[in-house]
Amino acid sequence: MSRKPMRVNKSTLKELEQTWKRSREYGRGRDGFHEYLEAIYDSYAELRKTKGEAKNARRKIIKIKKLQKVRQDVHAIYVIIIASSEEDRRIQSRWAQALRYAWKWRKVRGDLRLGKFFKDNGGVAGCARKFSTDEKPELNRQLH
Repeated sequence: MSRKPMRVNKSTLKELEQTWKRSREYGRGRDGFHEYLEAIYDSYAELRKTKGEAKNARRKIIKIKKLQKVRQDVHAIYVIIIASSEEDRRIQSRWAQALRYAWKWRKVRGDLRLGKFFKDNGGVAGCARKFSTDEKPELNRQLH
């Protein structure tokens, strides 16, 4: 039985936008934007299940959202974040680097829980810094 690849369309992007908006609600704090980043990570993971789908999705998102200032060669995670949130570019870039760092090290630990991974590696900013310096992650093997 073959799985259908995730389809990137306006409704998928709308769902991610709604997740981002919910993450900004008063009182959600860190939990809110971690939920948003997990949704982005899961979307990217679905795209990667089919060879070449992430690149196709990147092009399609740029076209759907009319992102003229976005280069065609930027990472798909960054394009998904740009298309689904209205944060400033510095924050979007930090989130993209943190998620790319988590993606890079996903095979080191199969049961990767994004929130715990961020916590063990200095938060989103720490993961972004480690991604930019190509540093290995801290993998806290404790159950709690």
